[in-house]
Amino acid sequence: ITSRQSCRSGANPGCVVARLLHWSLCPCSTHVPCIDPPPPQKLRPSPPSCMSNAACTCGARGGTDECGGRQLMMSRITMNQIDPLANATVVWIDIAAGTNTVRLDNVGLINGGIGVRMDSPSDDPAGVSPGRPLFLLANDLEIDFPLLNAIELSRGEEVQLSNCYVQGSKLRNGIYVAATWNSEIQIVNSRIFGHNQSGIVLGGGAHALISNNMIGDNSVGGVGQHSGVLVLAGASDFILSTNHIGAVFKGQASSAQKAGVEIEAGVSDGYVVQGNTLTGNAACLLDGGTGTHKVVSGNVCIPG
Repeated sequence: ITSRQSCRSGANPGCVVARLLHWSLCPCSTHVPCIDPPPPQKLRPSPPSCMSNAACTCGARGGTDECGGRQLMMSRITMNQIDPLANATVVWIDIAAGTNTVRLDNVGLINGGIGVRMDSPSDDPAGVSPGRPLFLLANDLEIDFPLLNAIELSRGEEVQLSNCYVQGSKLRNGIYVAATWNSEIQIVNSRIFGHNQSGIVLGGGAHALISNNMIGDNSVGGVGQHSGVLVLAGASDFILSTNHIGAVFKGQASSAQKAGVEIEAGVSDGYVVQGNTLTGNAACLLDGGTGTHKVVSGNVCIPG
């Protein structure tokens, strides 16, 4: 998927290549033009018959996939802004109000501004505009070198990320979960690496699970300024387990990260930080949560 020349030229900042609203769409095309002028009204697949408000046949999967129920599946697609500075405000996939389910399988999002964003004007009603979008299920998602947050979750219900490669935000974070996020996020078996600020920022939601990931060599913007995983003050109900957080490469003694895990001072409670390997960070673990229902134990600490 490539963007139209007017987007590449930077004439229309804030351009969104794929904006998913409360209508249905079938992945029938591998070329989706960037909509001009912003804000985009619709994603325009070719042929137009792929999009309707009724059930439709979903290309590569065959048969029906509940397209009428506002679901989208993208598979084996790479989107690349060849000139990384020409239109850095591009949002590659914008999951907006009323969207039901988005499935991403083997999708690559290179350069641009934000890789994937979920947001809506209101939290309720769930799955109905103007309320929050519902589900993002991503496997083998690659996001490289965005200008801002690679994945930005402001409003939504559930995100599952597995076997993902999220690398190199030039100014912000790998995965940013805002305080307005409603419910679950699961991040497993993924590599989150080399971001200007933190690898993961957890600010809200419930039942977050961050497990079996490589989270390393973040805080590229300044030594000791940002932690590998940052939990914002008051965020609660999360599990951080069996991650490697810190220096990535063999023989590397230190990374630029402030701490492997940092929980800001506040009333955070109901969490588990256990079984992580924290190597090469200036500090291993900074636990500022004042809650009494928590387990912080069994973490391997090798400071840099």
